[in-house]
Amino acid sequence: MFNSFTFSLHSMFRVLFLIAAVAVFFIGGCNAINPSERVPTYVHIDSFRFIPTIGSGTASHKIVSVTAYIDNQPIGTFDLPANIPVLIEKPGTLMLVPCVMYSGLNDVLVPYNFYKADTSTLSPSPAKVVVKNPTTQYWGDSVLTFTIEDFESGNSFVQLSGDTIVRTTDPNFVFEGKYGGVIRIHDTSYAENIMTKTFQAPQQSANKAEAYLELNYKGNRPFSIGVQTTISGVDVSEYQYGFNPRSDWNKVYVGLQDFLSAYPLKTYRIMVKVLNDSLSPGWVAFDNFKVVTRK
Repeated sequence: MFNSFTFSLHSMFRVLFLIAAVAVFFIGGCNAINPSERVPTYVHIDSFRFIPTIGSGTASHKIVSVTAYIDNQPIGTFDLPANIPVLIEKPGTLMLVPCVMYSGLNDVLVPYNFYKADTSTLSPSPAKVVVKNPTTQYWGDSVLTFTIEDFESGNSFVQLSGDTIVRTTDPNFVFEGKYGGVIRIHDTSYAENIMTKTFQAPQQSANKAEAYLELNYKGNRPFSIGVQTTISGVDVSEYQYGFNPRSDWNKVYVGLQDFLSAYPLKTYRIMVKVLNDSLSPGWVAFDNFKVVTRK
């Protein structure tokens, strides 16, 4: 009986030992498989501050998102305002690249390569929020060239068909400054105007010519932006993108690359066509036409 009782105790202790060993194994295994998670530092950005440069025209901008990098490694693209999680264990260089809507398309966000990125040092502060106030500006005059029509010193638009874009001081049609441009369309189906100021694409990258038209507008009729050039005495034009009516001022960045790449190393002109399907009076106000290209 004594031997039987001793054997039972030994058996029970062995079972308990095995249970404890298995528990320790699984606990250790889980820790090995799921190590303690790293806690990010959160970078908060409300918006970019744009610093104008001499000769670059209006300081208005519409930077809607940011692409973030830490030590040149991409983190992601975030709508503004943003809280950006950054995993770092030592101080690093945070680069914030301003992004815009390509040609007003809400779902097409692109880095605006004419704006400089903001760089700063970021130190690890796990679980804490670090507020950044990034700034940007155009690359210098040695890099970019601007073709501007802000109506302050005149009006370079001429009529091709229908009604004309006219210079005005009416504050309802002026985004900033003293003058703006407005087209009042009446009983025609459309009105077409062209800018007499011209611009050129950079010769060193004709096949990938990068150029944008920046523009402020509002109105109760849709309109389209086009580009024209002349080849062997024949005018060639193409409308690129259309924009819907808006009751408040909007800023857009219209990509001109496709047309410039199709007809490289030429001189170009901006065209505007306002549509009026209802054949009733309407209007569109414009300000700060600005073509930005690389030299």
